[in-house]
Amino acid sequence: MCPSQLHLLYHRRIVIPLSIKTKQYLHDQLIHLTEQFSSLTLPSTDRIMREIYMQSLNTFIIEKRNLTELVHEMANYTNRAIMKKLEAIRNLVNISEQSYRRFAETDETIRNATAKFMAKYGYFSSKHVINVTINSTNENSSSITTTTTSTTTTSSTTLESSSLPMITLDELSTGASYSTSTNMNEDISNDLIQPTSDLESEYKALEKELFIQQKKHFGGAFVNITHSTVHVPTIIYSLNREILLTANWSYNLNQAFIDNYNHDPELTWQYFCSQTGLYRVWPGHIWEYPEDDTDRLDLFDCRVQNWYIRATSSPRDVIILIDASGSMTGLKKSIAIQTVETILDTLSDDDFVQIIKFQEDAEFIDDCFQGGLVQATFENRHKFRASLNNPIITKDIANFSKALIMAFDILDSARRNISRTENARLLCQCHYLSTDNQTEAQREAFCPSDFNANIYDGDEQPFLDSTGCNKMIMIVTDGATETALNVFQSRNWYPNNISTCHPIETRVFTYMIGRELGDPKHIRWMSCANKGYFAHVSTLEDIQENVEDYIPVTARPIAMYNDHVTVWSSVFLDVERTLPIKTYKWFPFKFTDLSISMDEFKNKSKPVNLMISIAQPVLNPPYHARDETILLGAVGVDIPVKLLQEFSPKYRLGVHAYAFMINHNGYLMFHPDLRPVLGPYRKQNYHSIDLDMVEIPDTLMKFVHPLPASKIQKIRKDMVLSIANKRSARVKKHLDDMRRIEEVDQKYYYATLGDKESNPFSLGIAVRFPYGEFHVRTIEPDTEKVKTG
Repeated sequence: MCPSQLHLLYHRRIVIPLSIKTKQYLHDQLIHLTEQFSSLTLPSTDRIMREIYMQSLNTFIIEKRNLTELVHEMANYTNRAIMKKLEAIRNLVNISEQSYRRFAETDETIRNATAKFMAKYGYFSSKHVINVTINSTNENSSSITTTTTSTTTTSSTTLESSSLPMITLDELSTGASYSTSTNMNEDISNDLIQPTSDLESEYKALEKELFIQQKKHFGGAFVNITHSTVHVPTIIYSLNREILLTANWSYNLNQAFIDNYNHDPELTWQYFCSQTGLYRVWPGHIWEYPEDDTDRLDLFDCRVQNWYIRATSSPRDVIILIDASGSMTGLKKSIAIQTVETILDTLSDDDFVQIIKFQEDAEFIDDCFQGGLVQATFENRHKFRASLNNPIITKDIANFSKALIMAFDILDSARRNISRTENARLLCQCHYLSTDNQTEAQREAFCPSDFNANIYDGDEQPFLDSTGCNKMIMIVTDGATETALNVFQSRNWYPNNISTCHPIETRVFTYMIGRELGDPKHIRWMSCANKGYFAHVSTLEDIQENVEDYIPVTARPIAMYNDHVTVWSSVFLDVERTLPIKTYKWFPFKFTDLSISMDEFKNKSKPVNLMISIAQPVLNPPYHARDETILLGAVGVDIPVKLLQEFSPKYRLGVHAYAFMINHNGYLMFHPDLRPVLGPYRKQNYHSIDLDMVEIPDTLMKFVHPLPASKIQKIRKDMVLSIANKRSARVKKHLDDMRRIEEVDQKYYYATLGDKESNPFSLGIAVRFPYGEFHVRTIEPDTEKVKTG
């Protein structure tokens, strides 16, 4: 139903006629209520209210509710709120790209001067700023308490200019406020590149005062709403030239953050992650470490966060080949397994994956996942990790040709075979197929047939066991004695009947394991000849940094076509926004232990603040680029789930009714039975709770995989496909602190939030029979204003 039809329907307010029996029943109930109300002895004020009520009885209208109209109205208001957040994201993207282009136009002398200025005056580092906490709720209060939280100092220090602004390019180009030396490169090398032995003096420029105040709007965190703060990973030197320059040009985002907040006060955290590793967050805050972490170990890197990876790359089909030959023993095998687990951590629910171990022959690593790609959900990745940690017997020699042929067979089969698994939804087309400079006919002729939905009959939709976007093979080995040239020539180097997306369809990434670096020419050639990346992982400490290097490669199609794809996360706890977790722990029990008495955790659960993040990439297209930097990073905004729930208030739903929302994977955004924590423990898979895990059909006696077909499955499929509809189902509901269950009949009404391109959510309401079918309205005689009760 289009918005204009909804608008017309809303204003015409058609009253649905009731049967004589129904009218008589409602009339008798009103008479009974009136008699009870009239017999009450009330104070004078309440007596006046009673008279008003008695006079209004004649204006009551009892009519059947149009719940389809109601769910569309709620979905429309929710979508408006989400679109405002999308405007904020687009503003941040524009400011970021404009700032970098202006910076890229400067010459090397000005850049060196900027870096030297930044090294002298620093930036607001969340790990080194000096905490000045304002006790009063008034930010201008003179009563302040100064506490040093810097890791490099133990006393409070007053800086000459704690809020010194960043140097501008105009000042540098005119020479104002700064004087350059005759040998700038030498000065930069001496001041920046060589770290001093005295850590306290080394980071002195970063010890700036930050006035913070507790804000309820930001989850009770102590923040500074006039400044953003910067986080740099531990593995990166905070004062290196690249970080200093990025901190300088990204400072323009500070005002953009504030402008967004002034325009939309419902906004919370806003942030920018650079491909250099710099993480700028608004509002500014002190970096928090776990309470029991005496070493103050910081393992956070924004570039490996799920929102960043999804924003900077298309969904991927990934085949991981792990060498299990006789040479992969001892430490090499441990490094290889850890490397594969780290690769799994970079995947999201929108990706598909398969792991193959190979010796003389190739076989699947997990017996449950055989024959094709598997959606990279949390549960599936956990299953793969368990299989990797089972003893892998290393023997024989590695036959790369057999392993690669098996990998290409899986990728080709995934594109041919249509799956009926709703989770395997085709999320997007290849980015290089959705450019504006091609007509629809050109794209259709260039695109493989399985992208064209018009070949399906009726309401049948293309569900693939493949993303249809980036295809990758990742090889983890200690070396190769062959290049498998014949395999690549026949399977990857020319357009075939399966896909014509790219002359080289599948990128190949290779990770060479071990300290003893033999001749890497064969394994390096495999990646370089197939548009991939080669990395040498010599120790366990090298894994994280080397695995990250493949992410910018997968971002090339997006950057080349300047495609600002909007991505949405699943729900997450606000404390997870910047890991590590401070308060919450992982749920420690196995599935067999879930029969534990709930009394142990009764009244111990802390209030949770669930969030959803929205992100877009920040790009420097080739026609603007003066350097090789194409992917600049990504920007993101957090949306509190409670904000989305406000547009589905209980008083409009009625008794026993509730609202819920799911995303394109069928995962819950909010639902009365979405319980992310149990007491002090955080459940591991609360991000990916499916609708059919909380709406339990009356015929289901135990959870099996896959779940049997039911009416709930049909509702879920409609919502995943963004189809507005209504259905009925009989489900099981718990009561009395989950000690008892009952079977009830419910009606489900659902609608999509806008179009699929803007957001992937669908909103639904569930109404229990016979509650909520009617409502009582009254019309004021003077104003003719309708009031609904």
